[in-house]
Amino acid sequence: MTYDRKTRKDSFYWYKANWSREPVLYITSRRFDVRKRPTTDIKIYSNLATVELLVNGRSLGARAVQDCRAVFPAIELAMGDNHIEVRGLDRDGNGHSDRVCWQRIENDDTDIAASNGIIGVDLENHRVYHLPYGTSVAELPALIKLPHGASLDLSRAGVAEKILRRGDRFSVVAANGHRREYTVEEGALSVARPVRANMQMLHGILGYPAAPAVKVVDGNDRFPLELETHRASFWLTGDPNEGSGHIRIDLGADYFVQRLDCAWLPPLLTDNGVAMYTVEMARDLEQSELVFTESYTTVVDRRANREPLRTSDMVGHIGRFVRVNILDSSYKLDIPSFGSFRLFGATQFRVSGGLLYSEQLSIDYESRNIALPNPCRSQNCGSG
Repeated sequence: MTYDRKTRKDSFYWYKANWSREPVLYITSRRFDVRKRPTTDIKIYSNLATVELLVNGRSLGARAVQDCRAVFPAIELAMGDNHIEVRGLDRDGNGHSDRVCWQRIENDDTDIAASNGIIGVDLENHRVYHLPYGTSVAELPALIKLPHGASLDLSRAGVAEKILRRGDRFSVVAANGHRREYTVEEGALSVARPVRANMQMLHGILGYPAAPAVKVVDGNDRFPLELETHRASFWLTGDPNEGSGHIRIDLGADYFVQRLDCAWLPPLLTDNGVAMYTVEMARDLEQSELVFTESYTTVVDRRANREPLRTSDMVGHIGRFVRVNILDSSYKLDIPSFGSFRLFGATQFRVSGGLLYSEQLSIDYESRNIALPNPCRSQNCGSG
């Protein structure tokens, strides 16, 4: 059921179809009554033998129910209202039906995604990060996953052979003609990467704004001077039980991670506190029946940390996933009439590194410089 206990979700009817002796006939996904795609799969939960599908009064045939499910694939929806109905007979020959109305509209979506995990997309500021070095205008479409019916307008980016650089722009044109401009940017490995946290404060509470996990990879490590009204520039777990927090950053592929810089919670929110934490990394993996989750190795142990506000750790490991575990925190917030609460979260996690790794060369990933080692460091070199 929903949070307010008023709406029964699809899973309720799935169990009812399996366990109830009463006839059950139910069209799933009924709450998604506005559709932007021209076709959709229609799934039915039922304990009847067969069900018939009708769309706008026209029968599209019957299907046998197997394991309390029946699926009608790739059903076309007309623009406007679509009246969906399913019918069936129980063992006694009594008829049963269920109906929904779905409205199809033109897709106005311009939100892109990475087609292969290589690039990072900042949908809030409409920026694209981590284009492979030397990517041309003609190669850009292969890196981007477009919304249904959308297209790319690369006219502002230049000719097909041009190498894309920071500041170059292109547009996404939605199916309904709405346009959104994106800008090519550069940043640390972690910027605009997918994140997953055990908890996040998605909604404001007690006068404090929402503090979602995505903020730790937005590239902004500056501590705010005042709280925003609707959305903070940092991440908070928002756990009233003051439980530990952890967050996973997906770099999209295996990289050599040289350093992790952490900007913890801002002074305006609480007195200068300290976060005690560990950092783990895991290599890329191919999921199978036997391998279905990452295998982590601890690469940084700061459980005895006493540095407030900002920390920096040399990592020196290869991996795709970086997980920061905040085990304890002395950050506290006093809320009138409620008391004092420990806070778990951060402003920014900046991962520095790259695809290149060498034990002989000196690589500065921030300035993108590669230098030969100074022979005088290992030999006694005279001055003259």
